[in-house]
Amino acid sequence: MKALLPFFPLSAGSDTPMGLLISIVCYLVASVIFGILLAVLSKIPIVNLLVGIAGTIVWAYCVIGIILAILIFLKKLAK
Repeated sequence: MKALLPFFPLSAGSDTPMGLLISIVCYLVASVIFGILLAVLSKIPIVNLLVGIAGTIVWAYCVIGIILAILIFLKKLAK
C-alpha cells in the first residue's frame, strides 16, 4: 500500500474521519468536474475516442483513490 501513496496523495491524509471525508469528497468532485468536461468534449467526433479513454482512466483513478483512503483509515482505526 505504501508504494501507491505517491500516486494518490489525497488518500494519505485519511487517518481521521474528517480526513477520510475530505479525501472522498475531493475524488468525487474531481470525477464530476472531469465528467462534465468529457460530456462537452465528447461531442467532437475525432476526440470522442480519446475522451472515452481518458474518462475511464480518471474514473479508475478516483475509485482506486477512494478505496485506498478507506483502507488507510481502517488500518489506522484498527491500531
